[in-house]
Amino acid sequence: MKSFEEFRESRAAMDPSARRMTEHQWKQAYAAYISSRERVRGGQSGKRRSRDSEGSARMRGSHSPTLVSEAGVLRSQVRGETAYSDLRMLVDIFTWIAVALIVAGALITVIGYPNAVMSFAAIVGAGVQVILALALRLLAHVFIDIPDVALYRQVMTQKAYAGKDAVQTEFDA
Repeated sequence: MKSFEEFRESRAAMDPSARRMTEHQWKQAYAAYISSRERVRGGQSGKRRSRDSEGSARMRGSHSPTLVSEAGVLRSQVRGETAYSDLRMLVDIFTWIAVALIVAGALITVIGYPNAVMSFAAIVGAGVQVILALALRLLAHVFIDIPDVALYRQVMTQKAYAGKDAVQTEFDA
């Protein structure tokens, strides 16, 4: 897990607007980061861990994922530190507006057609359009993630090279 300074540097590199955050906001963001990392890793506070080891039941609705893919961890980390959260929200809003318009259009069509076959065809057509709208939403999120993932990998590569240089200079001395 990153220290406060490492978190602050990586967040500022990923999100240019983070540079304007106050010290209090940084502390809140770091606390949220720590709690999200603990949730992802299935970590628990010492108090809950000791209760679990004594055999008491876990809280209802809480679970720890047993298998978390590297892609899922990367996606959640990049989306947590993204500079494009506004764009992601805009895509979601437009998608749900489109879905509402498709459903409303299908309802108007069903009401307008007295024929059951035509009504069924309108419902199936609207269903396909809703699926297409949701698929396009997911595709838009992938396109939004591309620059963040590239920046994240570049930062990680630079940190890896910086770490190797530090190790080499330690052995050279």
